[in-house]
Amino acid sequence: MDFASLMKSQISSAGPKEQPGGGPKKYLKRSEVEAQRQADYHREQEELEKARLERLEKKRKWDEEEAERNAARDEKRKRLADDSKRVREEEEWREENERRKRIGLPELPAPGSESDQGTPALKEGEEDIPEDDLLEKLKEMGEPRFLFAESHLQRLRRYRALTSKALAPKLSSGPIPTTLELVEEKHMKIPSHVPQSAEDKAYLRRQLASYFDMVLSEWAQALARRAREVKESLSGRKAQQNYEAAKDNLRPLFRKLETNTLSDSILAAVVEITHLAQLKQYVFANDAYLRLSIGKAAWPIGVTMVGIHERSAREKLHETDKEGKGEAHIMSDEVTRKMLQGIKRWKDSAQIRKELIKNRQEINKLNDLLESKSDAAGDQFMALVTREKELKAQIQRRHERNVEQQAELRQAAPQPRTGSWTSSGTGSPGIIPPTPRSGVGETEFGAMLTTQEEAVQGTQDALREIRELEERRGGIMKALAEEKKGIKEEIRKLEQEREESRGQLGGS
Repeated sequence: MDFASLMKSQISSAGPKEQPGGGPKKYLKRSEVEAQRQADYHREQEELEKARLERLEKKRKWDEEEAERNAARDEKRKRLADDSKRVREEEEWREENERRKRIGLPELPAPGSESDQGTPALKEGEEDIPEDDLLEKLKEMGEPRFLFAESHLQRLRRYRALTSKALAPKLSSGPIPTTLELVEEKHMKIPSHVPQSAEDKAYLRRQLASYFDMVLSEWAQALARRAREVKESLSGRKAQQNYEAAKDNLRPLFRKLETNTLSDSILAAVVEITHLAQLKQYVFANDAYLRLSIGKAAWPIGVTMVGIHERSAREKLHETDKEGKGEAHIMSDEVTRKMLQGIKRWKDSAQIRKELIKNRQEINKLNDLLESKSDAAGDQFMALVTREKELKAQIQRRHERNVEQQAELRQAAPQPRTGSWTSSGTGSPGIIPPTPRSGVGETEFGAMLTTQEEAVQGTQDALREIRELEERRGGIMKALAEEKKGIKEEIRKLEQEREESRGQLGGS
């Protein structure tokens, strides 16, 4: 087969196929084109609608899954909240029962021990009371006999709670409430040693609780009297924290005093510290605290074994006193350590307050001394001023008398033989002739001149005394100024020491 026939066969095979009714359709009607367009449009809209429905279905499924996850999350959160609430209620119930057991109150029922209807069940060994008797007892106590939706068992439980509350020991209203009966301040004198009898020991525990309660109350009042800016300062907040820490650390001491579980060695040391603090002997009180906290036993420091020979006093490393005073109580347990820290904070605050009071007394004494010296200098100054006024008045009177005497001398003096009467220009008479006027004798005229001279001399003496008074007044004011300067310098030093002490106590 040649190339021409091969190309012809290929062209014929690639041409359009003939329709069953004839040849290929070359032309389409407008209606057919419109129908084809509408069909394509409807097909496209169906595909879009199908895609939209698929998206909505996916979104609906996602929302349902998200709602399920949120519901599961809320359920888990609610379950965790219920569990935490139940755990918290159980912890509060245990703490409350421990507190009630410590102070002698009956225990509370456990959470969840009540039935589904909310009616509490009788405890084991608890006796029931008839309804009529129970209502009568509630009426005698002045309590309502019926409460809304209250059952007989709930009413019985309410009656038990009221009676137990009435019989429970009363707590004090101090910083640390205690069941011990506090004594008055005049009976708080702590003895130097622990008594032997049980009755005296019980009274000693009451004295200790009363004294610590009074000191903590005074401490709290001193902190409350501070200014607002002092409270908000760093030292003020630190002082408040020290007070709160001391109060919390002294709670175990109050509990041990209530239950009489404080060991004899610690009780004796606390009694000694308190006795010395009441006597204002804080140095010896600090020594007693050191003996209580770290003891007197030898402590191993550095190398304790070198060579084959035993070192001297090595056997004392693990020994204590026979009476137990050498024991380091601060290393016993955490409660004892905090209790001793509370005692230390109380002792330091009492010592600082004592120094502040002493400092204030010294400042008041210096202020009183300054005021008394000022009053004395003022009295002397006023006396000198009064004397000066008297002298000035005396000079004025002498001057007036002198003028009168000069006028009398002018009248009594004889006329000069030649010329007219002359004056020296100072108010004093001029040349007096040896012969007086008629009617005035020479003796009388001489006495008048002597009186004039005495008046002039008295005026000069008064002026001299006024100058001396002014010098004395200046000396008094100068001495007073020097004394004031010295006293104010002492007051400034005391105020500086007081500010340092107040900084340690928080500005109280």
